[in-house]
Amino acid sequence: MSIYKLLVGNNYIPRRNYRYSTSQKDNTLISSFFRNAFLRKLIYFLNNKIIKKHRFKNSINNRLFEYQPAPKLEINGSMIDFKKEYLLIDFSRETKKSIVIKPNKSISAKLSLNKKSYFFFSLAILENLELFDVNLLKNDLMLNIDLFNKNGEKLKNFFFQLPMKDKKHGIMRQSKDKNWIEMCADLKNYQGQIVELQISASFTSKNYTLFNRTIDYKQNKLNKKISIPCIAIGNPKLVEEKENTKKILFISGESLTDPFYLKKKYGDLINMPNIEMLEKESLRYEKSYSIGDSTLPTIMSYKSGLFPSQHGFGDYSLPTFEINQSENNQTLPRLLNQEGFVTKSITSYPRFDSLYGWSYDFDSYYQSEYPFFADAPDASRIIRSFEMDRKNDLYLFTHLTRLHGPLLSGDDSQTPNRIKIEDLDHAMKDNFMPLFSHQLGVFDDQIGQIIDYLKRTDQYEDTLIILVGDHGVSLPPKWNFKGNIFAHYEDHARVPLIVKPASWSKINIGIENKPVTAQKEIFDFISKALNLETPQNYSNLPQYEDEFKDLAISETIYHPKKDNYAIMMVSREYKYWMIAKVDWIKYEITSLIDEKIFKINNDGIADEENNLIGEKEIEATLLNFRYKSKKFFNKSSNFRKKYPLQMFPSTINL
Repeated sequence: MSIYKLLVGNNYIPRRNYRYSTSQKDNTLISSFFRNAFLRKLIYFLNNKIIKKHRFKNSINNRLFEYQPAPKLEINGSMIDFKKEYLLIDFSRETKKSIVIKPNKSISAKLSLNKKSYFFFSLAILENLELFDVNLLKNDLMLNIDLFNKNGEKLKNFFFQLPMKDKKHGIMRQSKDKNWIEMCADLKNYQGQIVELQISASFTSKNYTLFNRTIDYKQNKLNKKISIPCIAIGNPKLVEEKENTKKILFISGESLTDPFYLKKKYGDLINMPNIEMLEKESLRYEKSYSIGDSTLPTIMSYKSGLFPSQHGFGDYSLPTFEINQSENNQTLPRLLNQEGFVTKSITSYPRFDSLYGWSYDFDSYYQSEYPFFADAPDASRIIRSFEMDRKNDLYLFTHLTRLHGPLLSGDDSQTPNRIKIEDLDHAMKDNFMPLFSHQLGVFDDQIGQIIDYLKRTDQYEDTLIILVGDHGVSLPPKWNFKGNIFAHYEDHARVPLIVKPASWSKINIGIENKPVTAQKEIFDFISKALNLETPQNYSNLPQYEDEFKDLAISETIYHPKKDNYAIMMVSREYKYWMIAKVDWIKYEITSLIDEKIFKINNDGIADEENNLIGEKEIEATLLNFRYKSKKFFNKSSNFRKKYPLQMFPSTINL
């Protein structure tokens, strides 16, 4: 008997399957210990009651977190009710809401086919099958899908055989640990009927090849009894065919300073023909600022429309298991899912790990470990994801990385890439803008490929396209990660906000000159375009009050020290910034550390060479900004106290 069978048993369903942070890190013995229900509780108790060494304690808690069983999900309106619980399953790099079945067991659901419809689903063989008995992967999987009418008479049978790992197969090549298999069934011929859909799967030792296809399947089922739930049916959906679909493509550029702002400063050095072409057909905000100064807090703001001081994400020193998003936050993908949209996310970086809670609100959540890996997000993956859901209302969020330092990469995903030695020479002299411009051209080409696909496939007119940056680029010598107290300088705070309207949205084309907070503005205009109600618990937030509505506001929490808080406010005339010391237990500002105020020049850019602190003629303006900043923090803190983050140990499913 294997150690896995002994310690874990048949019924455990792992959340993480073939993940770089689990199967590629620990051996079977270690992972089995952390998957055993009794040992998990014992290890947790001993680790947090006895062990004092912080690094070792974190390592243990992190493994408890990563080896947790698949969490259960509530069924919402977009899920097919198979009378079986849905689980959140990470398979390789992609997370899906799934039903997990045992071999030779079936699931069924009643479907009302009022319109021309398709049945969409994904398929994966979970890691526990291999851990249970590695030899089982030598077999093929046989999938059987039956349709019955309301009288129980069989209308249709779909039957096919797929490999479970790489072999010379007649239909496809499939690695055991790479990707979900995406499938659909055309049900248009049964329009107007109520049908029962039944799915079952079994294993066969007879491999299907191009040269051996005369198989009596009924006689070749694997006789060995397998009672382990290991076949995941991901995102089973009934999709009704529509004449006109609504698409939202939300593109976030990592470290993407507003290139139109940069063009004012650097002229022809900035080359972005595809972004400029998109801008001509869009609403562009001339004075758009990021809601935060770094990726972690900004991504949560993309989802929720909340400021960092309101949602609480922003402490990079905390290990992953320490925090998770508040269950009370009404996120954009969740709201869109309730409206019938398929919601997808394509990202990279460990900070986008689905265990943070990012994936709960998406039908499909893809996360590459690093942006320079070959499987990182790029135009081709976005195009394939879009193509797969052409028949659906679709919301796709993606975070593209070509501009984060180091700017260049020699990895497969970004080569060949010819570099000017003049640009390298400039970088050695602390002028990184030529290299940034080079990479901006690479990013711009990705945008061009996506737009070309949408136009070629007649989806462009029906697609609302949003282009924004999570924050501006961090380039030496101005940026110093550990010592950069004033992180809201123009190059780092300004981001593009370009909105290409869709046929179904009411957004005017042109240039908007008022200062805006990009992530809050996005949340609001998507909500308005689809007549989504603003979440009730947002009604008392300061950003919706009249005295803040004409300001662009950005925050930094927990940086450069844990007890720090910084806020920037930009009006049409002035840019104000302050940093304070904060008691995060009481949510109180205890002292003011520093502040700055700059005049906005005729080009709409803050003159940051001239801090006007001490100038008598702006004393009233300064006091007003200071008052508003403290009021914004206090009202935001009241919201966060009412809707706190999930904190350890509630983040770990024991």
